[in-house]
Amino acid sequence: MASPSAPSIWKIWGTEGLVKRPAKVSRAQRAEAKLNTYWQAPPDHCQEFYMNFQKCLRDKHQYYNHIFADVPGKGGTKTGDCGIFMAQVNDCWLNEQVVGVALHERVKRIQDHMNIDYLPKGWF
Repeated sequence: MASPSAPSIWKIWGTEGLVKRPAKVSRAQRAEAKLNTYWQAPPDHCQEFYMNFQKCLRDKHQYYNHIFADVPGKGGTKTGDCGIFMAQVNDCWLNEQVVGVALHERVKRIQDHMNIDYLPKGWF
């Protein structure tokens, strides 16, 4: 089967899952985050939000000088809340899941159109 021409590719295959993101984390920060695995924060597109959350916790620990700065009931409610930053991490993570599913659907449409059956059934 011949490949479609350029204008019809987007009509057939769509643009779901193709997301262009501006770089908000420098290469040095990304390399440093790969070494810091304390929060198991992967160097993905949500890294900016992981870093904000980690900075909030770090600042609370330094300001209040104890490890219970982020534990509710042990001083966490009196020291400010980093929940706003964690909510941003969760929102970003959910958005990445939506983008991943859309990209999977786009790959599936491309493979169906080209009569290719590479992906096993039952992944999604």
